Amino acid sequence: MLMLAACGSSGKSASSEKSDFIAQADAVCSRYNDLATKATKNLKHPNQRQMISAIQNRLVPIFQRQDAELAQLHPPQADEATFAKFIADLKAATTDVAQYPEAFVAAHGATPLARKAADEAAAYGFAVCARI
Repeated sequence: MLMLAACGSSGKSASSEKSDFIAQADAVCSRYNDLATKATKNLKHPNQRQMISAIQNRLVPIFQRQDAELAQLHPPQADEATFAKFIADLKAATTDVAQYPEAFVAAHGATPLARKAADEAAAYGFAVCARI
């Protein structure tokens, strides 16, 4: 009885709740990473114009759907502000890619905003969502 009270009303410990949340988010990121890979798989040796077109027409919509799905997840209450900042930075990175696809190509996907969001994800404990 004392153990349940210490874990909160759900009966889960804070670390268990965070681990479950990380698993949910990483599953979302994994699914969208697979979609992004498939969306660009048939591009063998694309020229600059083909890459920019693929980014704008294939990848950006995938990134936007991923961002929206992640934003719908419910982090542990203690982590809401941290997760909200990550989501805001992730959306900013996606907007940056949409506006400046050439920079995305030049950085091989590792734009400064993408790195910032990935660093935040890694610091929180995400694995898949922290990959660039």
